[in-house]
Amino acid sequence: MKNIVLLEKQIENSAYHGPIQPILDAKTNFCSIVVNGDPITLSIIYDLIAALFWAVHANAVKEIFIVFVGQRFDEKLTYILLECYLEHIIADHNVHVQIHLQNNANIFTHGMMNSPLQKLCSESLGQSKVFSQSFRNDIGITHYRKLFSPEEGGGDTLSAALTNLFLIFRAFGIPSEQANSFADITIELVGNALEHAQSECFLDVDIADNYVRIDNPTGRKYYGVNLCVLNFSPALLSSGIQNKLCVNPEIDFNKGAIRYRTLREIYAHQRRFFTRHYGDEEFFMLSAFQHKISGRPNEYVTGGTGLPMLIKSLEQQSETNNCYVVSGRRKMKFIQGLLEYDDNQWLGMNKQRDFAHFIPDSSVFSLSPIYFPGTAYNLNFVIPKET
Repeated sequence: MKNIVLLEKQIENSAYHGPIQPILDAKTNFCSIVVNGDPITLSIIYDLIAALFWAVHANAVKEIFIVFVGQRFDEKLTYILLECYLEHIIADHNVHVQIHLQNNANIFTHGMMNSPLQKLCSESLGQSKVFSQSFRNDIGITHYRKLFSPEEGGGDTLSAALTNLFLIFRAFGIPSEQANSFADITIELVGNALEHAQSECFLDVDIADNYVRIDNPTGRKYYGVNLCVLNFSPALLSSGIQNKLCVNPEIDFNKGAIRYRTLREIYAHQRRFFTRHYGDEEFFMLSAFQHKISGRPNEYVTGGTGLPMLIKSLEQQSETNNCYVVSGRRKMKFIQGLLEYDDNQWLGMNKQRDFAHFIPDSSVFSLSPIYFPGTAYNLNFVIPKET
């Protein structure tokens, strides 16, 4: 993927190489790597990526065998990040990769069943190239994945993707209104990523069927809609709005920038309450979800409506969800009960439903387990099936 080297630069500039150590065979340019930990978390995958980086770049390894001791990934973004980096070393460095993995999926990680990682579990030769092809584009009955280029942000490609997603949701039996909503949310996020980051955007969607609650195995059945949208870019989710609000003097005299001037006043008020847990990065991440606020330069009247639509729909779609966005070192959770806009269409993410006078609830922002150069959405919705 374009700009995934930004992730490598984070590793290269760090004195800490991680606890996972490759076992090297210098004569054959082969290495094996054992990955402990169950569940397999984002931190573990980051440590694995660090090990792979040093094996490929410092030791010129051309064949890698990875053994996962753990049998389950904790969430969708975790295995998607692994896919992204493996595709990079396979496609860009001509490395052959084979993995040993026994995955026990749940409703949030059901997409592992159709993941191209399954192809790398095969002992057949040539599967690395098949993996790369499947990573970039794969459509099935209950899954959709595509790597979008920046040039596809304003053309017919997004429209075709919207139609494909809608048809997949409808074929699964999801009602038209919900199918439209999920498709719109997904493509809106892809379009935003392509336009703001000017980088490739990866999308993976899967539908999990016939799950039941552990505490009620004979009760109602559920399905899950799981989405992951990510891009690697120097621009973080907060970058565009922060530059626009703090650097661009046009806000002061542009007649259409009234809402941005209000946002700047709110920023000045909230700065008095900043702590190490909530500061500039968090404020401007939250600003990205405000109505009619956009990080796009020289735009003050239109835009900034797609992400609020996402927020409004989250509570309406599912009984349970695990939804968040990661950008840089910050993780922002979309928590049910804190997603209401006030009468002026400001989102406070607090119990007071007041963006102007109160900072977000302490549960909304946290430190990301890794530094993510760009923006990554992990969205999981659990929805009861109609009986």
